[in-house]
Amino acid sequence: MAEEAEGLFFGVFGNAGPAETEEAEVKKISILLERLKKGEPLDKLDPELTKGVRFHVLGLAPNAARISIRFYFDDDFHELVKNYQDYVADLRFEPRAADRRITIYNLVLRTAPVRGDQNNQIKFDGEQISPLLAGELFRSILTGDRFPRALLAQILMRVRTDHLLDSLRISMIKAVIVRDMRKEGRLPREDYLVRSDPDDPNPARRLGKLFALLERAQLAALGDKINATVKDKYLGTCAVTPAQIFSKLIRNAEEHHLKRLRNGHSDAEWIKDADHARRVGAAISRDTGRLAATFADSFPKQHSDEEQGFFLIGYYQERFGSRKADDGGDPADDDQTNDGEE
Repeated sequence: MAEEAEGLFFGVFGNAGPAETEEAEVKKISILLERLKKGEPLDKLDPELTKGVRFHVLGLAPNAARISIRFYFDDDFHELVKNYQDYVADLRFEPRAADRRITIYNLVLRTAPVRGDQNNQIKFDGEQISPLLAGELFRSILTGDRFPRALLAQILMRVRTDHLLDSLRISMIKAVIVRDMRKEGRLPREDYLVRSDPDDPNPARRLGKLFALLERAQLAALGDKINATVKDKYLGTCAVTPAQIFSKLIRNAEEHHLKRLRNGHSDAEWIKDADHARRVGAAISRDTGRLAATFADSFPKQHSDEEQGFFLIGYYQERFGSRKADDGGDPADDDQTNDGEE
């Protein structure tokens, strides 16, 4: 049983198992892992693994010419599996553009700065990953504790700097928020923030949806080949200090982008004809009006880190969720992401 638990552990955290593991055992472990990721309890999958199988993980770190102990985990394997399933559930997010394997390395890589290469692929600078952050993230997954406090702040800072908001970054933002809410007894339900929810009263999340609609109006009117969108220019400002810019953006959309659409004009390739442009303009105008009306008094002056996370979640799900491929709602940034480090 200890050997099977060890094989499951290696499979969960993205490393190869022992070299002598037989092919049949590898297949069995893979099947168990997939069922664990779906939330099936361990006692139903393999009751023997719940009977007093202790698991030990020692985290080490280089310290000059010595090795220091970062952490030591010792608990029942059943608890480790439960903590892993909580981690998978916290990361669950829709939409997710690519069905890729999520490893701790790929998650921590999202805290690094990015740039495009000659093939127009996005690369992360792995040299600038904090080893302390990676270790703390791993420990929080093992123990089920809160994610590192620096994780959310680091991702928000990177999004404001490089304007990249891919599915792994937004999944981590959501995971940090829901775990904190659960620990503090504020989580309304377990699937909260997994998918778009038009009835969620959270103001920051609704502002993110409104910002996505303003971007959609611009792209529908001018096409997606413009040099810079409202997201490129104002995403960071709107996420942090909404009152500073939102009224101006709404007015600009009404007087230019939506007016152009209502007049039957568009440079977007997915707009079929003048009637289509008018329908799109009317729909966006209706949706932006409804959301803006909920902020009749004023827009928030300042957002906390958690509120910035809610804003980005609302933006991402409105921008890329439940949209057909021909309306500019395709989350293509993941297809251009290279998880290899620089």
